[in-house]
Amino acid sequence: MVIFDCDGVLLDSEIIADQTLLSSLERWLPDVLPRHHPLRQQGVLEEWMVPTCGKTLQQILQQLAEDGGIEVPDAQAEQIDQAIEAAVTSQVQAVPGMAALLASLEKPWAVASNSSSARLQKTLTAAGLWDLCAGKAFSTDAFRPKPAPDLHLHLAAQHGVAPQECVVIEDSPTGVQAARNANMPVHGFIAGQHMNAFRIEQLSQAGVQSLLHTTHQLQALLQA
Repeated sequence: MVIFDCDGVLLDSEIIADQTLLSSLERWLPDVLPRHHPLRQQGVLEEWMVPTCGKTLQQILQQLAEDGGIEVPDAQAEQIDQAIEAAVTSQVQAVPGMAALLASLEKPWAVASNSSSARLQKTLTAAGLWDLCAGKAFSTDAFRPKPAPDLHLHLAAQHGVAPQECVVIEDSPTGVQAARNANMPVHGFIAGQHMNAFRIEQLSQAGVQSLLHTTHQLQALLQA
């Protein structure tokens, strides 16, 4: 069984979400941060955000509170979440070649995402992948989010497959850790526009079995 992450693997959406989150925080933080707070320095917030790839917005804002001492009010968090959803839904595209890959897979497969079920359907529809993914796309709405292994283990059990017999495709250390916590082999997919040298190194250090640069390489792995 193949278990795909969604954002950054099926969809080239992480760069859109990152840019929207960054711009939202840059507009809001100067009103609440002390004048000499490190996050007010040029480029510091963007650098701080890089390791948050794959985490939920709630996890990111919790980390912001821990690292920067900044509590984001619920109303502000909701505005940011809505801005991200609007931007991704209006701009997202599937990773090139992904629709053909999914259509050609003979193995059972599913999508395991930290996004909400509603957002999964919206973004996959916007990218033209929902018809392929309907009934196969699952959210952590009813499970602990990644890096917890709950959804991965649920999908394996539902298909009657041992965790070791699954293959997980991920683009973030958070997702890689979820797969490893489930005792599933995991490969890093780095075709998204959000991937840079630092994120690729993070992914490698997280414990992936290989790094796949293109959908062609991914298809070769899954058809082997």
